[in-house]
Amino acid sequence: MTDESSERKTTSARSFQTRWLRDHSWLRFENGAMFCHFCRISKKTNPFGSAGCSNFQTSTLQKHKDYKDHEDALHEEAMRDTFSNQQRRVMKEQSHAIITAMKAVYWLAKEDIATVKYNSILTFLEEVGVDCVKDLHIGGNATY
Repeated sequence: MTDESSERKTTSARSFQTRWLRDHSWLRFENGAMFCHFCRISKKTNPFGSAGCSNFQTSTLQKHKDYKDHEDALHEEAMRDTFSNQQRRVMKEQSHAIITAMKAVYWLAKEDIATVKYNSILTFLEEVGVDCVKDLHIGGNATY
């Protein structure tokens, strides 16, 4: 092997390999440096989360993957996803409860029934199995 081919092999071994993007879903390549999507979001101070890493080796990627910082960033992302999903679920349930309550108010008005019967109709809806209205009883002195 000549010095020129040896130098070329070393250079190509140290360049970014696009297949790494397929192998590591968290990996990003920008402006000649590698970054970790999750470490950046979590504002981790490791090279993949801040300035970027230009040590283009598979062992560098594996080391980053094993760092506690990276594992913490993945955990934080999972917690954010869980929180967002729960928030969407609660909002959907609350929206359903409010729509049901508004339909009850509309029915009361359409039938010329006094709105003082609103609490009574919510209790009736609960008794017949409309679970979403349970969330509308906030306190003993207020009903929403």
